Amino acid sequence: MPRREERLSLTPTLLLLALLLAPHAAPGSILSSSVAVDLSPSGLATVTHSVNVHEEAEVVELALIAEPEEVVAYGEGGPIYARAFMNSSGWFAKVYYPPASFNLTYVTLKLASYGGGFWTVSFACPYVTEVKLPQGVVPTQIPREVLDMGYVDGRRSIKLPPGSHLIEYAVLVEPPHPGPGPSPQPSPLGAPFVLLIAAAAVGAAGLGAALVTLRRRRGELSSLDDLDRAVVELVKRRGPLSVAEVAEQLGIPRSTAHRKLRKLARYGLVSLKKVGAKLLAT
Repeated sequence: MPRREERLSLTPTLLLLALLLAPHAAPGSILSSSVAVDLSPSGLATVTHSVNVHEEAEVVELALIAEPEEVVAYGEGGPIYARAFMNSSGWFAKVYYPPASFNLTYVTLKLASYGGGFWTVSFACPYVTEVKLPQGVVPTQIPREVLDMGYVDGRRSIKLPPGSHLIEYAVLVEPPHPGPGPSPQPSPLGAPFVLLIAAAAVGAAGLGAALVTLRRRRGELSSLDDLDRAVVELVKRRGPLSVAEVAEQLGIPRSTAHRKLRKLARYGLVSLKKVGAKLLAT
């Protein structure tokens, strides 16, 4: 009889051990993913991950390429709950109950840095990444491993394989690309010679003015608040929207919505167009 009581007393302990050792639900596996980076002249980057996952995935974990201001995930059915977090390996985002295909977008000022007359973009990404440089820049350093390079809407586009990459460029006036044909390659004479030719073409005064403008605009963009970002995301997802519609959907006065839209238009984050008596944001 004492032995029977001993066996019964061990049962809760065994159950507890079984629960502790039971495997936890792992993040859903990603079938495919690609990343698009859109760089503005001020150093602000808009990053979009296009992701395909197993339909039964409940949680998907994505590696981000820089510290995000805020992550927004959306699919065909609308917004999806997502949150960003950091661990010892870097920045990540968890997307909960995603559809089979979705996008995750964020803006960041941590991807590009300015110093000594150059902008430097440095990142590591486990996915194929397409980087679109600002218009009118002179690249001075491009990764050796490039999947594709050309021009899209007058801007240089560089497609890179998974890995760590560094791109360096100066914001100068570059002659327009003539159109279809082979994409121009980095000059074999090196960055100093490229900059010397570019500086001679635009003049020292033009270069100085461009750099002063970059510093000022970067300072302005770093002051964006949560409401500014909410307006950008709202217009991006549901635009075109009138001032009244922005005010109604965010629960703010029309005067505030109008002021925010004008500010964001100056930064190039939204576009404003007069249609009849309405001012529409896209």
